[in-house]
Amino acid sequence: MELTAASSEPVDVSLKFFTMTHSYDLTLTAQQFVAQAPRTVPTIFPFASRTFFAIPDDDAIVAATAESPSDNPYTAPCPASSIVLWDALRLGYPNVVSAADTEAKKQFALSFGDPPKAPATASRNAEPEPKCTYPYRSALAIKKASANYPESARAQHASGRVMVIVTLATDGSVVAVKVYLGSGTQALDDEAMRAAANSTYAPETFRCEALSGSYTFVVDFAPW
Repeated sequence: MELTAASSEPVDVSLKFFTMTHSYDLTLTAQQFVAQAPRTVPTIFPFASRTFFAIPDDDAIVAATAESPSDNPYTAPCPASSIVLWDALRLGYPNVVSAADTEAKKQFALSFGDPPKAPATASRNAEPEPKCTYPYRSALAIKKASANYPESARAQHASGRVMVIVTLATDGSVVAVKVYLGSGTQALDDEAMRAAANSTYAPETFRCEALSGSYTFVVDFAPW
């Protein structure tokens, strides 16, 4: 498991992991975060912390929440792929573990230290199975509005990628748009925001409940 944070200050973190029939509670005290390797795309969470814990091989984690008690409590659902690394090594077949899977798990465990630390202890609880088509789903764009290449940018032969963060309400409606990574040309950034604001979205769902959240809208502009 890898957690990311905006600062390197140690914090207490309460985690809840969900499978289709169970949940696991895990509390980490004074969790230490260190700087991650530089990335091509800037991130607002440049610090990371690794821990591992064990669950039965007949269970597979599909989602999780993380909460840090502080002056500004923060709770957020997160896709299993971004918070749980060990479970992802099963490749969707929790009851079939090959020799390659076993070796991959061993190498992954060694990345936490040699010898690796003892696994953290998580308590297991029974959970009712979600009864909807998409119990866990990230926000998605149902219909993307086209971004037109502005004439003012064409005259400058401007090009580039624009990443726009679209804040969504629980019904998928757009609350706000903001450029996260700009192209360096204001006309391109403005057009990307226009297209993002005029697109149609479905909200994130977590255990069949629609949540407010965000979607990253990406536009690549080229003058040809």
